[in-house]
Amino acid sequence: MTGFGWTLAACAGAANVIAFKTWGLYASHVTGSTSNIAFSLEGYHKGEFTSQSLQEASSLVFSFLVGAYACGLLIDKNQVHFNGKAFYGLALVLESALLILAAFLPGRLVPVCLVATACGLQNAMCTSHFSAIVRTTHVTGTMTDIGSTMGRISMIYLRKACRCAPLNAIERAEIGVDARKLAVLAGLWTFYLIGGLIGIYVENMIPGPRALLLPAFVTGSAGLFYMDAIAKMNGRLNDIEAGGDRQLVGDLEMEMGHMIEALREVE
Repeated sequence: MTGFGWTLAACAGAANVIAFKTWGLYASHVTGSTSNIAFSLEGYHKGEFTSQSLQEASSLVFSFLVGAYACGLLIDKNQVHFNGKAFYGLALVLESALLILAAFLPGRLVPVCLVATACGLQNAMCTSHFSAIVRTTHVTGTMTDIGSTMGRISMIYLRKACRCAPLNAIERAEIGVDARKLAVLAGLWTFYLIGGLIGIYVENMIPGPRALLLPAFVTGSAGLFYMDAIAKMNGRLNDIEAGGDRQLVGDLEMEMGHMIEALREVE
């Protein structure tokens, strides 16, 4: 599961740099786009207003919001559903479709807004699936969590040094949890960077928006694989239920539904 999140981070990193190289706009930088809105409003106050800058920044923020909104329509709870109620596979396929559409649409603003929508969809999906610790389309929060986690670990060792005593069981457990969390976060940042590098080189080989077909292929394949796996799993559960063992079916669904809780140990 962690590797899946890292892969999506790489896809987002690639899509973001491809968008910038192609259209001169970052697709997933909601913070930067919001700051650009502020600059545009300040320019209006000074009589130096440029509608294009405001339109671009506002459209990117709104598009990211639309993607997250679409995720909320598809995935209604912070848990994994193996009975088809949560459409994680469909969300990934939809993200892939948005990237493919952006790769072939003419113009500048509409295609990059489609990439922003795909980023919003992916980020919200990962937040719902893995919890808020995992953000795959930007790394500001990731670096914040890395810093605070390292600070907590350092403070535990500082307290140990001040009292000249070994770590107690609770402190060792806290360090273990934070170390696992740190590994996940460091992986997210690293894979986002790697994805960005791959995206740059792919765009150099395939100039223009067609380079988006690479992250589109990865996310689309993942979505189709997920949907196929869920369909097969539900088929097996239906076969078991048809055999009369409803209790076993209920137990299996409960256990699979709680698998996501294991990931929250890194929080």
